[in-house]
Amino acid sequence: MEKDDIISSLSITNIPSISAIYFALLQSGYDYYPLGRTQEEIEVIEAFYNPKLFCEFFSEAKQNTCTTYLYWPRAALLESAVFYTNADITGFSDYEAYKEFVLSATNLQDSERDENFWSWVADFPAKLRDVVCSDSFKDFLLWENAWIVQQNKENAEDLLTLEQIIKICTSYYNTKINGIKIVLSPIKCTCSSDYHLVDGQFIFSSGEFSLESVTHEFLHYIVHPYVLKNKNSILTCQKNFDCIDSSYYLDNENGKVNAFEEYLVKTLVKDLISKTVPCDLDKYILSLIKEV
Repeated sequence: MEKDDIISSLSITNIPSISAIYFALLQSGYDYYPLGRTQEEIEVIEAFYNPKLFCEFFSEAKQNTCTTYLYWPRAALLESAVFYTNADITGFSDYEAYKEFVLSATNLQDSERDENFWSWVADFPAKLRDVVCSDSFKDFLLWENAWIVQQNKENAEDLLTLEQIIKICTSYYNTKINGIKIVLSPIKCTCSSDYHLVDGQFIFSSGEFSLESVTHEFLHYIVHPYVLKNKNSILTCQKNFDCIDSSYYLDNENGKVNAFEEYLVKTLVKDLISKTVPCDLDKYILSLIKEV
């Protein structure tokens, strides 16, 4: 498939296993779903809440290491785990690969992937399967599928703009991707966005479609190698990036690099949307270091 064919096929979709995570979280204390929702959406979502479906496993996705979003990083790590489970969700398809993915992540604290985490996440496939196979979730998924159709209609113009932005990025920065998938769950917090790389495909995941949010996450994928290449220059910068949440810093070198990457992406998103495109990311990074 040609690059332009991949990009021009952009649409909004869902992944039932990811939707099942947030459906289970809803039953188990997740209270971020109302943010940015219409009253009608909130009422529909709340109609699917049933206290009898409470699951201790999913309640333990709530942590205290990120005060702005208490489900970071466990909700995102459960999303990632979906791509390492087998087709019938009876177990992990490649547990060692998932473990390597988590252990190599530079945006996690050691306490977020300690033995307590591994003991907990080992039960994920079985708990997820219980949700996916339940009648209550199947009823929810019918509504969510109709909601996804509506999201495509409402965001058609921004999807076209996104296609152009991604074409610019893949052209200017020689980004190699096998496809792009925009995955939404109407229960997931609208302020929470994650991305996953699966067999070369870029998968954006959030609670709502936002041109800026998709561009933001896609740019993380693009700029990360450039940030690593300029790591020493970033570390010599004496100032903190005040607009970045303190949870990015992790009190170590990786944290400062992560914070700069977030700052870089926030700045670059604005430039791309306003069609001011820097051709040389290395020079762009060095110019930002001098400005802060």
